[in-house]
Amino acid sequence: MLKSVFVVSLAVAIGIGSARGRTVLGQGLTSCDGWTRAQGPERSTLETWIAGYLSSFNSLTDDASAPDFLKDEDWDGLIAWMDNYCATHPLDKLAKAAQALELELLNHHLAPP
Repeated sequence: MLKSVFVVSLAVAIGIGSARGRTVLGQGLTSCDGWTRAQGPERSTLETWIAGYLSSFNSLTDDASAPDFLKDEDWDGLIAWMDNYCATHPLDKLAKAAQALELELLNHHLAPP
């Protein structure tokens, strides 16, 4: 129960699921369709934005009881998750896809074994 409260509190604190979103800059404004079509250096730039976004979110707290939701995650698996999300949500912005991935990772790391 406490873990569920933590996820909801954290999600609300960062604006996921709230009516009032936060401003996003840079590559987070790229559409998922842009993610799907990107190749070479452009794709690398978008992937780097995702890595920074997830790493920043992961470092929001030093609380030992908060999960390290990137621990033991496979980068290629995270990129495949983004590929799948963007293929089914081409009009979403990359920031929205990253938020959905955050929630997925949090739920995964907070789920009972």
